[in-house]
Amino acid sequence: MMTTKKFFSALVLFLCTALGAQAQKTVSGRVLNQDSVALQQATVLLYLANDSTPLRVVSTDQWGMFRFQADTARYVLQVLHMGYMPYERELSVSGADQQTYIGDILLKESVKSLGEVSVSGEVEHTAVRMEDDKEVYTLSSRVKRNAASAFMALADVPGIDVNPINNDASVRGSEGATQIMVNNIRRDKYYVQTIDPKTIERIEVSRFPSMRYLSRGVGALINIVTKEPVRGYSGNLSFTQDPLLEFGTQNANFTGVYEKWTYSLYGSNFYYDEENRESHTLRKTRQGEQWNRMERRSDDGTANMVCPSIGTSIDYVPSARSYSSLSLSYTYTSERAENTFRVQEEQAGEVHDYFAMLKEERPYHTAKADFYHQTTWNKIHTLSVDANYLWTYIKPENHYWEMATENSEPFNQVNQFEDNDNMSADVQVNMEHKWKPVTLGE
Repeated sequence: MMTTKKFFSALVLFLCTALGAQAQKTVSGRVLNQDSVALQQATVLLYLANDSTPLRVVSTDQWGMFRFQADTARYVLQVLHMGYMPYERELSVSGADQQTYIGDILLKESVKSLGEVSVSGEVEHTAVRMEDDKEVYTLSSRVKRNAASAFMALADVPGIDVNPINNDASVRGSEGATQIMVNNIRRDKYYVQTIDPKTIERIEVSRFPSMRYLSRGVGALINIVTKEPVRGYSGNLSFTQDPLLEFGTQNANFTGVYEKWTYSLYGSNFYYDEENRESHTLRKTRQGEQWNRMERRSDDGTANMVCPSIGTSIDYVPSARSYSSLSLSYTYTSERAENTFRVQEEQAGEVHDYFAMLKEERPYHTAKADFYHQTTWNKIHTLSVDANYLWTYIKPENHYWEMATENSEPFNQVNQFEDNDNMSADVQVNMEHKWKPVTLGE
């Protein structure tokens, strides 16, 4: 019997996979200039009709060709290339054709006289381009001016989901975790909070990380590239507060930049305090003997959490081809919840009261240490050492009482305690070699 079930499950999975693969259509085309010369590294974006978030972002090869997979739907195709006017057209992918060839797309050169050129360093809209296997986004000047933090600036990047409460970001559609990096150095979310959005130069999104990250369960990378730090000291203090005082966040950071050293100290806190009250009445009628059952239930509870964190980082750049970074952080989280349940049951003219109380407490301790060193010589070979240490300690406690009346002695009491102490360490030594590009003849 089990074998038959497994067979039908596998058959259903196979059919679903086949149907899903069949629904995917191949869309391709070629991008040329007005002289019919192929344009390499042109950015091709595919949008759903009436949607401003790109579903596909690809770049053309050395022959100007592009190709991507799409479902049966109506789309808008956009082509961008430096020095050329943007190209946009509507596109329909039908279910009858497995392949849709758009043909040649001719881009017109964007010619401006010197009198029309205004060099201001301002970027009107967030722009995207393809660079190797990465999506590179240049944030608009408006976003960098108005963003309260680096995470709020990331929210303007298509395909990145930002949680403003937890100060975390993830790449939409990624099967694994999202690793946030700053200038190609692995950082945690507390360090990202120290970044001034005005210093962000670009955002790089990689959906196909190398094996050094895949081995850690990372499915996508977000690399925040900042401008060169300016010598001196800087600090920032920010907070958010709910008008009802139910939750709030506080963030503070301090950074000092010297000739070869950069020191950062940062701290944050998040808390919430909630009260829950629910009450309902349930009535049941049974046919036949026709008896009524009335139940009145009220639940009163409180829940609160406090999560302070502190961390520091030290960066050392002895030369243009070598740098080291050390980050240390500690986080303490305390969650508490208390709930009181009261049930009044009336059946066949008899009334019964029932009381119960539940208290939960979950303290978390997390300490992290990350070290990274990279050295490049001959512009071909790169040696990197990536090490991290993680310690977590969790000791949840649950207390449950059942009483006949609210102030009576409990006739049933359950206490549960757990003690989880985990440590993990990982060290990777990577050697990279850049091969010279190979050009194949036609």
